[in-house]
Amino acid sequence: MRQGSRLQGMSYLGIILLDLLIIAVISLRQAIDIPTFHLDGAFQTASGLFRLADGQLPGRDFYPYLGIGVLFTLYPVFWLAGSNMAASLFAAQFVTLLGSLLSVSSLAALVRKRDRLKFAVVSGTIMLTAIALLWPELPPWLMERLAPGNSLRPLRSLIPYVVFGLAYIAIRFSANWLISQIGLGSLAGFALLWSNDFGLPTALLTLGLAGWHVQHAQSWKTSKLLVAPCIAAIVASCSIALSTGFSAAAMLRYNFLDVAGDQYWYFGPWIEDSRILGLEDIFSRLIPDFFANGWGLVWPALLAMAIFRPSLEIGAILAIGASLAGGGMLAVIGGHRGGYEAAYIFWCKTVLTLFGFAFLSTKLEAYWQRLPPLMPCLGKWLPALLLITVLGRNYLELTALRRDASSDDKRFLVSELGGYLPIAYRDYIAHIKSNRQKTVTEEYWGLWSATTRRFGAMPVDSVIHALGDVRTRARQNLSGSSAPQIIVTTTHEFSTDWQPWSMSANWWFYRLLFENYEPDFLSPSTIAWRRLATSNREADWQKCSIAQQPSPKLNLPVLQEGFYEVEIALPAPSNRRNIFLVRNNINDPGLSLGYLALSPYQDKHQFIAYLAPGQNASLDVTSLAPRRNPESIAIAACSFRPVNKSFDGINDWKPTFQPPHTLAPSNELLPINNQYLLNGLPRIEAPLPPLLIVTNNAANSERFKAKRHVLIANRDIGQITHLSSAGGFLLVFLNGSKIDPTKLGQDLSLSVWDK
Repeated sequence: MRQGSRLQGMSYLGIILLDLLIIAVISLRQAIDIPTFHLDGAFQTASGLFRLADGQLPGRDFYPYLGIGVLFTLYPVFWLAGSNMAASLFAAQFVTLLGSLLSVSSLAALVRKRDRLKFAVVSGTIMLTAIALLWPELPPWLMERLAPGNSLRPLRSLIPYVVFGLAYIAIRFSANWLISQIGLGSLAGFALLWSNDFGLPTALLTLGLAGWHVQHAQSWKTSKLLVAPCIAAIVASCSIALSTGFSAAAMLRYNFLDVAGDQYWYFGPWIEDSRILGLEDIFSRLIPDFFANGWGLVWPALLAMAIFRPSLEIGAILAIGASLAGGGMLAVIGGHRGGYEAAYIFWCKTVLTLFGFAFLSTKLEAYWQRLPPLMPCLGKWLPALLLITVLGRNYLELTALRRDASSDDKRFLVSELGGYLPIAYRDYIAHIKSNRQKTVTEEYWGLWSATTRRFGAMPVDSVIHALGDVRTRARQNLSGSSAPQIIVTTTHEFSTDWQPWSMSANWWFYRLLFENYEPDFLSPSTIAWRRLATSNREADWQKCSIAQQPSPKLNLPVLQEGFYEVEIALPAPSNRRNIFLVRNNINDPGLSLGYLALSPYQDKHQFIAYLAPGQNASLDVTSLAPRRNPESIAIAACSFRPVNKSFDGINDWKPTFQPPHTLAPSNELLPINNQYLLNGLPRIEAPLPPLLIVTNNAANSERFKAKRHVLIANRDIGQITHLSSAGGFLLVFLNGSKIDPTKLGQDLSLSVWDK
């Protein structure tokens, strides 16, 4: 019996080793080519890992935006893989896939009590085999959990699986209540360090589980309830103190004051429908997001099962689901809607699948044992044989990809990065190496910093994460004698949506750039600016007039088209969740439509705008939800001056999006055109639902009511589901499928009717 158990244990270890090798091969494939889109999460992750490799610590030397636990979890893999940019790509992908495998296997071990280890190993193996064979052609909901993405969401949401899997072990296999309480408290303390969103609900539910365990222990006392919380506080305090070099206060201040205070208004989309503005939105927006298409009902169904047939296993599964839902909801309330329910929906689908698989496997086992003895024997080796085949296939693909990269005359190897770049970047890399010793700060930590392994004047990975007091420190570091010799920014052509947003939202950074630097080198995606010996002379301020009726508006008497700096005195909104928006004719990610969010914590605002004589010299000011939460927009003062900077010779910085200034009801589609929209309708390839855009005023709010039908050129294009404010525009959401705006013809007449 012992010999059989030993062989079975060795076979499981062999399967786990094959799983790890397959994950490693898939991850190596993702690390062959170095990304050039420096605005994505690959460089954000690499920045923190490179800093750890340099001996820096969070809180003391820099501020990781995504949390401490995730970064330290990635670091060992990054270090073993070579500590370069390719190693960062490999580590992020490897740990993400490993986390997904661990998530499925831990749930499987809880779903089926009999042969739980076998069921967990087989379930994980089946998932990994499907991933390896189908990668990357997988369903979007699954692919979102298997790729690091922009902000490591799959890793941030891994913590409930780890904590409650270990919590189950601590309760089930320990007869001593004190040991169990110490284990549960330690897990809760560890969870608090993981990430700002999923860490907190996981820790709280773990302490709740500890309380339940104490109450069900023999001869329990109320004082025993304090053991786990005290242990959690000790573990969290010691862990954050050690991991930050005893700079915990600075790290906590960044996470819970700087980031938490700014991320709600600073990051888009800035449309009413994307925000939780009040209690009613929790029921009309937040909860429906998590229960879309019925998948979210898995948790209530499982809760009902637990009431009638309670078990520790079902309790652990419910705790994982509740933590994932709670973490996602916290992120939405603190920021905006948009994909934060993905981790919970993945849990729902996985739990339902595993229960079905457990039922099916139980039925098949009885039939399997009645087969000739050779068949069950072969069945024991089948998973290993399948994994070896999958591993071999993926390794051959990896070898072919590496061979193609080395022989491709359109790519070249950068040894400092550990991977390949497009040949168009060869001159840029040469320029970086020739200026290796100069002080450089990148708008987004990117190719320059990764190649030279040096860090800029900001203690964050990008200017967009210099939030709160950190923004003030960054501004000081970029000024005066400590200013870097070179600043690297994104070209407008490379990102016609996010570069205008960064310039709009971070005018403090671009003002310093335009005043003290000039373009020096142009790469396919960036501009390297050289510091001037003397600053550019600033233009004189001029007064602009303010119109409060019929709606707040700034009238700027400009004489020529171009960029202007505008300064206004505007008291902050009384409701801090109702953001003020000003038209600047530049900001254009998503459905910003030329409107810029203003900080609700300031009474004085400076921003950049693109203006031209005539109608385009008027800038209206509105709020996120002007009709639902009316605010008094009392502009006290306004002045402006031209931006004294020439952009000749680098690229066309003129905004590609020019919002129409139609402020009256229109019987035609508004001519709003950008990479997402054509004549105010979403392009077919744009990641937008069916909608159209009209002027945001009372007449259109009354006209475009829910359940009415919208017609373009007498053609019914759908029924209205709801409206949402977006600056000076009104988004009219429709049901059904999108209409191709390129096939509308010349007649753009718009009408509404009750069917």
